[in-house]
Amino acid sequence: LQLGHLLDRPREAAERAGVADIILLSARQAAARLRARGRPLVFLALGPQGTRGGPRGAGGPEILDFAGAETLAAGQPGPAAVSPEQVLAWDPDWIIARDPAFLGHARADPVWRMARAVRQGRLVLA
Repeated sequence: LQLGHLLDRPREAAERAGVADIILLSARQAAARLRARGRPLVFLALGPQGTRGGPRGAGGPEILDFAGAETLAAGQPGPAAVSPEQVLAWDPDWIIARDPAFLGHARADPVWRMARAVRQGRLVLA
C-alpha cells in the first residue's frame, strides 16, 4: 500500500493488496488442512546427483514449510551434503528436484530407485 501512495495509485494498490490477502488466506487454510492430516516429509534435492539438500534462505524450504510440509536437511544456511542412503533412512513422502538431470539419475540409480518417493512416482521437478 505504501508503494501505491508513493506512486499516486492508492486505489490500484489497495485492490492488489486485497487479492494478495485472499491468496495468502487460502494458502494458510490449505496448509492447515495438510498439517491436520500429518505433515508430509519432503526432501529438496539439489544437483544432478541429488546429494545436496536445499538450505534455509534458498526459498524452497521456507515455501514448503509454509505449505505444511516438513523439509528434510534444511537446517543449515548452505546446502547440506546428503547421501542417497540417508534419504532412504528418512523415507520422504516426496522428493523435489531442482536439477532436471536428477530425475533421470534417480530413476536409473539402483539406490535412489529404492526410495519410496521414487518408486511411487512422487519425484518431481521444481
